[in-house]
Amino acid sequence: MRRHGRPLASAAALAIACLCLGTAAAHAAAVPNTRVQLPPTMHFFTVPLEPVTGRPAGAFGGSLEVAYSSIFQSEVARGGRNRFEADLEMLTVTPRLAWRPTDRLELGLAIPVHNAASGFLDRPIQDFHDAFDLPNGGREMVPNDRFRSSLVVDDRLVYQGEQRPGLGDLAVTQAWRLAGGPDAPFRLALRTGIELPTGDAGRGYGSGEIDLGAALAVTVEAGGFALHGQALWSLPGDLAGESRVETHAAYGFDVAVEAPILRDRLHLLAQVDGRTGFASGTGLEALDGSLLQLSGGFALRLGRAWLTLGLAEDGRTGTAPDVTFLIRLSPALD
Repeated sequence: MRRHGRPLASAAALAIACLCLGTAAAHAAAVPNTRVQLPPTMHFFTVPLEPVTGRPAGAFGGSLEVAYSSIFQSEVARGGRNRFEADLEMLTVTPRLAWRPTDRLELGLAIPVHNAASGFLDRPIQDFHDAFDLPNGGREMVPNDRFRSSLVVDDRLVYQGEQRPGLGDLAVTQAWRLAGGPDAPFRLALRTGIELPTGDAGRGYGSGEIDLGAALAVTVEAGGFALHGQALWSLPGDLAGESRVETHAAYGFDVAVEAPILRDRLHLLAQVDGRTGFASGTGLEALDGSLLQLSGGFALRLGRAWLTLGLAEDGRTGTAPDVTFLIRLSPALD
């Protein structure tokens, strides 16, 4: 069983890492937006945090996101009838497309492709945790860079992961700007989305059912700084792989701060994500537990695009990967 870390120690370690790396962005239209890559809840749809923009009708946009996570977790509950094993590294590449049919409505499509593998980060992560007196959660007790990925509930296999790439669940989103124009310091939007079960749920690459989500999002800008936030609601279908796990609605929040460092060329980023659990009664933290994930990074202006480099750490162990690295390329909006 993985030991729970100390949130304050995790936050301090992340802050030091962010100072070395950099961190958030005003007007970059690129927050860290690190999706929680913990099987199996990574496939339950939550509306991604994005700046609320005022782009004109007919505008096309998009981004390319690459996330790489190191995951180690082992849980046994209910007298051994429920078991969750995750010792892997997950690569997700997600092209995102966006189109504005009107100046207030934006439609989007996200197409994730996953690849699970044994990886190479076990030893560096152990060294990092040791340096900041953080728990390794038993990672040091097993051979480095091996592969395990499975979920068993009520002694029934839900999914068994494999080391090969596969398509994830496609997400179709819409954002309706309720208040604020392109140059307004305050902008408000309602975002909704539906995720289609195109991934292989039996391998841990999808949820197996249609998921719904909604969020009320706001962007506030002042003095070159920007604050992005949203309150979100998710209604996943049951986790339906080889067998079924009942789920319920989850609620959460995302908050990101952007600060310009070199005018319109370099911005620091910091983000906090939280939500309630997607299931109850399994005794498994990965399903029942509430999430806290801390992200930081920086956005660099490259001509007509922004390059975002980010790092995410689990603020509460058991519901998020130990570490996730993010690279995102998105068009500049000015």
